[in-house]
Formats: sequence, structure tokens, C-alpha cells
Amino acid sequence: MIKITRQYQQGHDEHVGSMPDALRTPDERIEERLAKLAGELERAVEQEDYERAARLKKEINQLKGRGEA
Repeated sequence: MIKITRQYQQGHDEHVGSMPDALRTPDERIEERLAKLAGELERAVEQEDYERAARLKKEINQLKGRGEA
């Protein structure tokens, strides 16, 4: 069991699970939201749902501070 655990952990020394909102900084919350939106944007483009992709892109730009409010 220890051998399996070590093989799994090799190169993974940072926690990547979820964290309670109270412990996350606003910047961390924004980065998490941006990552989620980027995945949704990619799926929308793959599905040729360009209207949804445009809405997602607009939201991404707003979060990055480069869009209209």
C-alpha cells in the first residue's frame, strides 16, 4: 500500500483540492472562475454554440478587467 501511495504522490507535493471560500482570497476566487469559464468556452466552441461562446468570452474579459461593466 505504501508503494502505491508513493507512486501516486510522486511529483504531486501541492494540495489541489477544494478550499473553503472563507480561506480563499478574492484573486483566487476570480482565477478559479476564469478557469471554469475557459473550459466552458472551449466546450461551447467545440459544439459550435457561438452565441454562448461570445457571452462566456465577455464574462471572461469583464473578470480580467478588460470589458464593459
